[in-house]
Amino acid sequence: MASRRRIPVSPEDQAANASLRRKLGHYGSGMIWFEGEWYWGIDRLHHLERRLGANEDALLFPPRAEPTHATGGSFDMYFSLRSPYSYLAMMRAPDLARLWKAELVLKPILPMVMRSLPVPSEKRLYIVRDCKREAEWLGIPFGKIEDPVGAGVERGLAILHHAISEGKALILHRASIAVSGPRA
Repeated sequence: MASRRRIPVSPEDQAANASLRRKLGHYGSGMIWFEGEWYWGIDRLHHLERRLGANEDALLFPPRAEPTHATGGSFDMYFSLRSPYSYLAMMRAPDLARLWKAELVLKPILPMVMRSLPVPSEKRLYIVRDCKREAEWLGIPFGKIEDPVGAGVERGLAILHHAISEGKALILHRASIAVSGPRA
């Protein structure tokens, strides 16, 4: 078995790396910084490859292909009314459920800040930038940011829970997009 060579990193280097990461505006590890833009995790490397000039058919880390045939079943979608990622998912999930002949089961959750989870400003900024990049790639309108918290979210969840119990949540979702435009 081949041994792995460990590259020693001094405590000073670790501190300097963490400081630079914070200065560049990110909050976690497993990050790649390229020409002013962050790439977090393997599921974002296809964006980096495109920036580096890779052709679509030559990506080392292509996004996973979605099934093109019906598979049936159901899937649960946990989402927050405040999350840009939830917005992107909600814009596609109903169509995916129809394509797969699957039931979409909506599971709304409270936003992170209403669950007393810390959300550093670097994370908030990364999420918005990452969602904009994903939205552009997916062809989903993005940019008019709504940031409901507190009573607004609670009222929205109450209406949504009622709509879910009546089987009308997706109608409510589409109506809200039609009336007020896309939300992130």
